[in-house]
Amino acid sequence: FIEADDVLVAIGQENSFPWIERDLGIEFDKWELPVLDAVTFQSTLPNVFFGGDAAFGPKNVITAVVQGHQAAISIDLFCNGQSLTDRP
Repeated sequence: FIEADDVLVAIGQENSFPWIERDLGIEFDKWELPVLDAVTFQSTLPNVFFGGDAAFGPKNVITAVVQGHQAAISIDLFCNGQSLTDRP
């Protein structure tokens, strides 16, 4: 069990994050997408991860599933205090 204030599941056609306060430590690029590590999907706020279309913008369903899976691996490693770069 891991305590969380919020867990968001998003299904949609476009990325829009106006509800994320800009002073939390999550950086956004010129297209208003979160700045992420390309391997771990970790944002500039270390305990926040993005996956699927929310990570690098809409591509196709297969890419979204793969990115979501990679983000989930990172979240599991993070929650278990392990290095995010030591991936299975």
